[in-house]
Amino acid sequence: MYIFQRQMRVIGGADAVGWAMEVTARVQEVTQMPVSLWMGQAGFPNGSLGWSMPAEGMAQVTEMNDKLQADDTLTKLITDHGRNYVVEVSADRLAMIIHGEISGQAPVGSFIGAVVANAAPGKWGETGAWAPTIADMYSEITGLPVLVAATTAGLMGEYAWYVRHDDGASIDAATAAAMSSEKYSAELDRAGHLFEPGGTWGYVRRIA
Repeated sequence: MYIFQRQMRVIGGADAVGWAMEVTARVQEVTQMPVSLWMGQAGFPNGSLGWSMPAEGMAQVTEMNDKLQADDTLTKLITDHGRNYVVEVSADRLAMIIHGEISGQAPVGSFIGAVVANAAPGKWGETGAWAPTIADMYSEITGLPVLVAATTAGLMGEYAWYVRHDDGASIDAATAAAMSSEKYSAELDRAGHLFEPGGTWGYVRRIA
C-alpha cells in the first residue's frame, strides 16, 4: 500500500480554505476515493494545505489523475479560482508503507504528526531497517501506532513517520512521554549517523 500526497501553499485566508474544500469535494465525487484535505499547523509554513489518499500504487494514481484532468468542473475551479490563492506548489509524492497500516480515514478535526528525514548516502538500506525500530519504541512509550513510509516518487532516500492524534492534548501527552524517555533519546542519538541534517517535524489537521 502507498500514500499519495499533493501539497501547496495559499494566501487568502478563509476564502482560500473554502476554495480548497470545494476542490476536495469535487475530487472525492469524481474519483470516489477517500481523499483528505489537511491544513499545516506547527512546523509548516503559514498557508500550507495538502491532500492525501491511500493508493495501491502508481497505476491507481494515474487513473485518478486521468479522471480529474478530464473533469471540466474541476478544471474551472482550479483555473478560474485557484490562481487567486495558490502561491506555491510542491512536487507530488508517492510513498510506500513499510511498517504499520492505515486504520481507516482520519476524522475531520484530527491531527497527524509527521517526522520526515533523508537517509545519508550509503545508509539507505540501514535506515530502512532501523525505521520500524524507532516507530515501535515510540508506540511502546506513547501507546500510539506509527505508520512508516519510504518515498518512491519524490526526494530520494526520504523516510516519514506518521502518528494520528485525536486532538492537541494527545500531541502534548505523546511529546511529553517521548521527551522524558531516556531509552528513546538514546536510540535517536545512536542512529543519528543514518540521516542527512535538516529533517522536519510538524503537524497537520484534517479539515475536509
